[in-house]
Amino acid sequence: MGDDPPADAVEVRLDRFEVAFLALNAGVDVLTEHVDLADAASVEALANAVHDRFDGVDLLVNNAGIGVVATFLDTELSDWKRLIDINLMGVVHGCHFFVSRMVQRGRRGHVVNVASQAPGEYGAKCGKRSPSTSCAPWSAIAQSHR
Repeated sequence: MGDDPPADAVEVRLDRFEVAFLALNAGVDVLTEHVDLADAASVEALANAVHDRFDGVDLLVNNAGIGVVATFLDTELSDWKRLIDINLMGVVHGCHFFVSRMVQRGRRGHVVNVASQAPGEYGAKCGKRSPSTSCAPWSAIAQSHR
């Protein structure tokens, strides 16, 4: 498999306002918020806004992540902190502020925690391996579900 996408592939990048516009035109109620997943208070504010506006959450998808393309020795402590704050604590914050309310309402729901190893694959293509930075949060998330 090559690095090029298939000829019929279409890449679509929409910002939150474009997504909201499309959803509203389809008759869907929409809430858009700017959230820093590394900041617990920001995620808590999102959870409060969601639960104030909607009946509840049926599906929670924790899907955000960053990568560092550097060797272990070249990775700064500040890079590690930001990576852990977003890739690991973002998932923890999302689960913490949404799942208890999902359980309390007594209706089934689902949680999907997305953890990508793409930064490690990308780093290898760039000639710099970064498995330590890309795999650390992924491993913590995977182990939390056992």
